[in-house]
Amino acid sequence: MRDYWLIAALALASWHCGSEAEQAAIDDVGASTDTASEAGDSAVPDQAVQEVDGPEFDAEPLDAPADAHGEVATPAWVPTGTGPWFGALFVAISTDGLNFGAGELLLERAGVPNTLKTPDGTVILTYQYFSYASESDFNVIAASISTDEGETWQGPTVITIDGLPSGSPAVDPSLVRLANGRLRLYFTFHPHGAPNPVCASAIGDSVEQAFQYEGTRITHASEALLDPAVVEFKGLWHYYTWRTVMPGGPLSDNYHAVSSDGLSFGALDTISLGMSFLGNPIVVGDSLRFYGTGRGGVLSASSTNGVAWTLDAGVRIEGMAAEGAPIPLADGRMRLIYTARMPGAPARTPPR
Repeated sequence: MRDYWLIAALALASWHCGSEAEQAAIDDVGASTDTASEAGDSAVPDQAVQEVDGPEFDAEPLDAPADAHGEVATPAWVPTGTGPWFGALFVAISTDGLNFGAGELLLERAGVPNTLKTPDGTVILTYQYFSYASESDFNVIAASISTDEGETWQGPTVITIDGLPSGSPAVDPSLVRLANGRLRLYFTFHPHGAPNPVCASAIGDSVEQAFQYEGTRITHASEALLDPAVVEFKGLWHYYTWRTVMPGGPLSDNYHAVSSDGLSFGALDTISLGMSFLGNPIVVGDSLRFYGTGRGGVLSASSTNGVAWTLDAGVRIEGMAAEGAPIPLADGRMRLIYTARMPGAPARTPPR
């Protein structure tokens, strides 16, 4: 049986924006998890989902009040079946950015993490958030802030986008800082009447204030563009996403585009790799490293120009783990936030 919560985590936007053709592509991606799923959860290494004392997170309770039996009551606004609301964010630490220790639970009912470290050391974590306490905060982009490199967090704070046209909710955040100190938020959006979801952007000054919708950044005539990942590298803005249609096989084909201003991107080119660009890039010295998703968990690849990539040996986070989001620490270590199955999540069932 396929692990449907992970399929949903691999393409969150497909749940709210997707067509039947899109979902078929997601099923192809999810097929890579079949072997472990059929063997049972015991086949999944503990590294991805170990529940131990982790960083302090100043968040309001995510769950609705428990019933008389102590079970969490499912709010009426939560869809039936297993979806990305049964995912969670975990965090692990590495001394070299390649070999990570056991993961610690950070935040339940969240996924698609993205991290931005500002020049003053503040870390902004953005993610898709599925509150069980407030219907208006279910399936929204939210942010949390840390001033101590991820030891403690304040949030979640729901990000609002003024001027967003009619269509799907904004999902799949990728936040960058501009030279003038302003913030640009890239996200997946399916405009009303458009054939497929697109990459759009909004501009703002703080995650605690409303962003202003800027428009569509990248489109594709016949494919959905989900989960944008954008980074500035050597004077250019690089956009990455994984392909929902993968001629090379599951978790293999990706799209890439380049822009001089972060607004007007050139034509998409295809990058085939043994990993999907479902995750986040980071500048490491004179190179880029991308923490993506592949067979076995969170993988990584490196590039000196943003175009030609080499898959790093080994697995960064083993098991049913996806969507790595790195935080470089002042002492040279690396925190990695990623998505995995929420502890105590119900048995796997297809969404209906």
